[in-house]
Amino acid sequence: MHKRYVITWPIGIALILALSACGGGSSASAPDMSTPTSLASAILQAESTGAVPALNHDNTVLGPDVNGNGIRDDIDIYIAAQPDSTTQKAALSQMAAALQASLVVDTTNSAALFAVTTKIDKGIDCLYSVYSEAAYQKVNDFQKITVDTMTRLHAYEKYNQAMSGSTGGLVTKASEGNSCGN
Repeated sequence: MHKRYVITWPIGIALILALSACGGGSSASAPDMSTPTSLASAILQAESTGAVPALNHDNTVLGPDVNGNGIRDDIDIYIAAQPDSTTQKAALSQMAAALQASLVVDTTNSAALFAVTTKIDKGIDCLYSVYSEAAYQKVNDFQKITVDTMTRLHAYEKYNQAMSGSTGGLVTKASEGNSCGN
């Protein structure tokens, strides 16, 4: 029997507010990043050194997706850079696409909401099939990198509010076969 894990947005509001404060300003010189003075500058410094993925922080819900695969380009790059197997990377891509879909789903359409929730459930199930218990952290990581701006947070919150009180139908391998690639 598969455990049912509920997706929550564990992203701290302080982090999101700090990220949304990035940019702007027209200083003649670049800020000194040697000693971060704020959370936002610490994040930018970590991104510039490769300690965390360099993410798209534009003011759009979807961000750039040049190849049209339903995953932001920066997240595609992050997945490709992982030391994981091809199968694991495919599971990460499936989860990323499902989370991305949750940002733009028509929250007034119950069938669309159910379809996205099913995609997310299958993504979680797939991650568990290839990562075992490490999958929980992968889900959390992908929520954080997908919902990385205030605009995306609002879209994800709208999806979660529309699903509040609902339960998705997690498809188990026993009932539906392997959920990877579905």
